[in-house]
This record gives sequence, C-alpha cells and structure tokens, in this order.
Amino acid sequence: NDLDLIDARLDSIKFLRNQYGSSALSVAVQESIQYFYDGGGEMQGNIIVFTDGEETSAGVRLKIPDGIHVAFVGVGTTQGGRIPLDDGRGFRFGYKKDRGQDVITKLNENFFKSTVSDIRSAKYWLANTYSLPSEEILEFFQSEEKKAEEKQDIVIRPVMMEWIVLPSLLLLLLSWFLKFFRVFTLGIL
Repeated sequence: NDLDLIDARLDSIKFLRNQYGSSALSVAVQESIQYFYDGGGEMQGNIIVFTDGEETSAGVRLKIPDGIHVAFVGVGTTQGGRIPLDDGRGFRFGYKKDRGQDVITKLNENFFKSTVSDIRSAKYWLANTYSLPSEEILEFFQSEEKKAEEKQDIVIRPVMMEWIVLPSLLLLLLSWFLKFFRVFTLGIL
C-alpha cells in the first residue's frame, strides 16, 4: 500500500547502466517469487512488472503460487522505437545495437494477454501516456487480498474441551479412589 516506497525503489534503479541486458521477463518474475517465501510454506505478496512485453530470451512457464498477485504495466508503443543509450550524466551517446542493427522494441500486448490468462491472480494495464495507473493497480491488489481472505478454507474457532475433559478426569479419579471402599461400589455403578 506504500506508493512512496514503490517510487523510491523505482528511483533507485533509474541510474543503473544495464545497456547490454535483455528481457528474460518470465525468468525474472519466476525468480522474484523466492523473496515472498517466509519459511512457513505460505507465500503472499504482490509483484508489479513494468515491461514492453517482449521476451527476448527463452521464457519459462510461470508457476505463480496462489498467494502472489501480479500486475503487469505495459509501456511502449505498438509501432516501436529504438532503445537510447545514455551516459551517467544523461547525455545520449547512441542507440542499442545487435549485430550492427538498431534494436527496435515494441509493445507486445499478446504477451500480456497470454501471461495473465495463465496466472490465477493477475491483471495488466497499458500505459500509453506518462501517467501510470497507480490507483487502479492498488485497487487490484487490495481486491485480490480481500478475495483471498473470503476464500479461506479453514475457520479457527476456540474449542472449550476443558469443560468436558476436566470433569471427566475428576470423575475417573474419584471412581478409582472410591473403588477401594466396598460400600460405594454399588452406588458408583
């Protein structure tokens, strides 16, 4: 629920100079799940992915646990564009190339449709402007959390077994003690 934390995390990766990387998107999502393991076997959390939807490496079939909710935000255009390379001061010094050709990245809406259909709790948005659908994403995560709470299989209720067990133990102890007296044996029976 902390949008300031999300903004801070995004700002922290703004100046990374990963100019030669590629999009192992499904591998990255699958790997991020390990950060939600709490040791008790139950995984809960939210993953938000900003991407153009181009999987440039051999993808894996996503296996997302039920307690994990995934939001994809598609950025880019269907026409595509070159990937600019900037130095540390923000000056552009060229465009990303592969085998001498400019790399063109395009928004791949088919990726989002197929991926969201494979994940139980996932949704995607296409950010075609500079405004992000932050409130919609937050509402999605909150509604999924509420659905999960409503679908709990086990309801824990306090059982007051001491009201039955303690008097039974007392009667058993009393009967054992009174068995030594012949007079009370018939009365106990």
